[in-house]
Amino acid sequence: MSDGLDVRAAVTRSMLGWGVVAGPFYIVFGLILALTRGRIRPDPSLAQSAQPR
Repeated sequence: MSDGLDVRAAVTRSMLGWGVVAGPFYIVFGLILALTRGRIRPDPSLAQSAQPR
């Protein structure tokens, strides 16, 4: 019996929809990382700044 619901088409539309949402987010996030790389430096850890006893 066919109730008119094409599961394959629904899955395809869903994946395309989420791709439209995720694509721009991925690009913006990548650009932010590329532009801030090297500018934001973590504080030195205690192991790096510890003086020998």
